[in-house]
Amino acid sequence: MPFVGIWIDVSSSMNMAGLSRKEWFVALVAAHGGSANEAASSLGVQPRAAEQLLEAARLKLNARSSSEIRRVIPT
Repeated sequence: MPFVGIWIDVSSSMNMAGLSRKEWFVALVAAHGGSANEAASSLGVQPRAAEQLLEAARLKLNARSSSEIRRVIPT
């Protein structure tokens, strides 16, 4: 089942962090407790691609885990 969340305007925060839209989406899913597989299903990409997007987002956000992403991304 795809991850379903709340739509919020995060474009300015996303741009400040230097994240692509897909990186931001995967990070937002992780911040809400979702998995890379759930994000992959919602984006229509392979799970490995979502994991790579999440890793790229973690690096750009200077976060080591999904729990650290939660403190950076508004949930």
